Amino acid sequence: MRNTANIDALIDEVIVLDDNPAVDDAMILKLQYDLALQLHPFEEIAIRYGLGTSERLYKYLRGHPNVVANVKKLRAMLESEEGVESRVRIKALAATENLILATASIAADPRIPAQQRIDAFKQLNRVGGVDGSNAANSKHAAIGANFVLNIHFRSGEEKIVATVANHEEVARSNPKHLSLEADEDGEFDEEV
Repeated sequence: MRNTANIDALIDEVIVLDDNPAVDDAMILKLQYDLALQLHPFEEIAIRYGLGTSERLYKYLRGHPNVVANVKKLRAMLESEEGVESRVRIKALAATENLILATASIAADPRIPAQQRIDAFKQLNRVGGVDGSNAANSKHAAIGANFVLNIHFRSGEEKIVATVANHEEVARSNPKHLSLEADEDGEFDEEV
């Protein structure tokens, strides 16, 4: 029993935070979120991040004013008088920020299947605003929500048929009459 307590005490004393808050460290983001939400006592938060006591947590925070400033901003947003939708959006944005590093790790890990790595890469591009979707959306009036549909054929089918319609064609015809078929070169020819 004594060894268990010693092991727990040893583990609780390992600091899991980076000394430099300018480093985009996921643990610092989680600490900020924990401090802003105040769901747990400061003693528990201190143990969670390897600081052991609330006094050591206080000393850490005194030495890292950027962390304190970010906690204050996050707390102000969470406690604002805005509606539930705005507060939920803020929490979702904070959670998204926390997952950026994990998503980048998935995209870069060669042990993960290629399709999952590609999906992680696409999501990072979308969050970063470099996927071109904003530019494409601003040039064309949308008639519905944008989406991506991935279909994987396991049976080795070579012929792909897709129905495509733009907003002018929808207004004057039935989109079921428009289709595209891939030829031998993988080129699509419109079929009416």
